[in-house]
Amino acid sequence: MPMRSGKQYGQPIHIDPKQVNWDNLLQDAVTLEDSLDGCDKSHKHKSLKRHRSPAPWPDTEPDEVEANAPTWASSQSHKKRHIRRDKQIEVSRIQPVPTPLISEDLPVTSCGYMAKSYRCAGGESSGLTLETLMAQDYEYIPWDALFLGREPRPFVDYKGRIVAVLAGRPPGDGFDSAAQRAYRAIIREGRKAKFAPNELDHPRGQFPAVNVGLCIPHGGQAPVNKTAHSDMMELFLKLWAEALHDHILEKVNALYNHPNFSHLAQNFPKSIYPTAAINFGPQVQTTPHTDSRNAPYAWCSLQSFGRFDPKKGSHLILKNLRYVIEFPPNSIILIPSATFIHANTPVQEGETCVSFTQYCPGNIIWFVDNGFMTQKTLKLNNEIRFKEVLAEKPLRMAKGLAMYTIYEEDNGVDTRRNDI
Repeated sequence: MPMRSGKQYGQPIHIDPKQVNWDNLLQDAVTLEDSLDGCDKSHKHKSLKRHRSPAPWPDTEPDEVEANAPTWASSQSHKKRHIRRDKQIEVSRIQPVPTPLISEDLPVTSCGYMAKSYRCAGGESSGLTLETLMAQDYEYIPWDALFLGREPRPFVDYKGRIVAVLAGRPPGDGFDSAAQRAYRAIIREGRKAKFAPNELDHPRGQFPAVNVGLCIPHGGQAPVNKTAHSDMMELFLKLWAEALHDHILEKVNALYNHPNFSHLAQNFPKSIYPTAAINFGPQVQTTPHTDSRNAPYAWCSLQSFGRFDPKKGSHLILKNLRYVIEFPPNSIILIPSATFIHANTPVQEGETCVSFTQYCPGNIIWFVDNGFMTQKTLKLNNEIRFKEVLAEKPLRMAKGLAMYTIYEEDNGVDTRRNDI
């Protein structure tokens, strides 16, 4: 049984901020996610009563925003900030957050490649302030205020499986510089896009959002690709769930390398995720939702940007676990967004918050498992394989959970294994 030292999880990821071409990414982006073909009955989105109107775009030109100087940290001395930036992650200090979650009970559709849809109640989106949630006995999770969102914290289920991670961000100025460039580009391109009113209200909230990458449109026979060519950091998925990372990589590479689909392009050469979403804000607040068309066992990567106080707003809400989690700017969180009901608290007036997400649609994996065809085509072409795929349905989520890492402690040293 392979074991890995916990020290591997504290190594920084270095990127070149000049390789992040967000202008091209945002200009070429098209909305794709709502056209994905699910395996449960689709339902039309009904506009929800929000607690406030969409925020106006900030008057300040994004290029004038001082990099690496979020408003919530302005009172800190330069020396202390420098020390915190240079502080390496100490694995011995990484403490898992135990939860009573029974991962086998998470809501998955019969096909096993997607999750059941969650419908937000009409008044549910209006009670997402920090004060209201605390009055409802949510548990507050402060995240690494000392090191400004750098120190990771894994969440484990009842079996000790790591099911979500506050991954943080690597030390050094390169990552923060790239994050600030992304923030300014999102604000700038969002202002230029002049979104129509009907693009500001959708199941995830009242803000413009654009999706790029691979999907299979409703009724489609193969994946399509509308994306830009850009580089971005390799995210933390491989560090915390190597088997899951390799599973997604295998499926996505098989699709990209297939002769019939060589025209499909990756969003980012350094990322395994086939699809991404940009939430323009400028004050992103998502309503309680699940991304049910994503693979139910796969983790999506959430990253926040902006100028806001993470102790007062933009907390990540995990309704399944009843947690309210601080989400500092530039930091990264990994969650199974298809099955975890999640949302955000609003930021304060005058603050800005945008976000970027990478994920894996479940029907992309389904398509590859079917031999690069839809289920309908598979049934017509290969009855034997079709029956085999049907027989695997009840086992699919269990196989996905078996890819999760088990968090263990051996004589005070953190070790993790990738098989069960």
